[in-house]
Amino acid sequence: MDEEKKKDNKKRKVSIITVFLWLLLIVTMSVITIGSIYKQNAIEDTIDKVTIKLDISQLDEEFLNEYSLMFEQDDSIMAGKTNSNEYIYLKFIQKENKIYTYELEKVPTEDIKLYMKYFDYYENENLLQSEIRYGEFVYYKEIKIEDLQSEYLFEVRGKK
Repeated sequence: MDEEKKKDNKKRKVSIITVFLWLLLIVTMSVITIGSIYKQNAIEDTIDKVTIKLDISQLDEEFLNEYSLMFEQDDSIMAGKTNSNEYIYLKFIQKENKIYTYELEKVPTEDIKLYMKYFDYYENENLLQSEIRYGEFVYYKEIKIEDLQSEYLFEVRGKK
């Protein structure tokens, strides 16, 4: 009989440890899931649209006449891509004086890179970073999801 009690005792110890580990796993996964949902909701609740403005007042009049329609109709002047290689589309909203306004079709849920081509682009008097992409020279702005703003303003200066 003593041997049977020892076996039962040993089985219970293993099962208590197993139950404890399962509960720990469930609690940990719940905390992670609730935290990520909370973070996602906080991002979606704070920013409902992202607006991008291009100030072209620094361009010469000859460039303005030649490229003004391109800013309104050419979808390839500005494009975005997420870290998971999903494309971000922009749509032209309006032109007010020499400022063209675009809007992202949807608020990004992950970090993005916004690519702009044909001209030199500045933000707060600083030239954006550049790279050669698909054989073309482009400027880009990396936007972290934590630092996402509802509006970005870029100055367009001179043709590349």
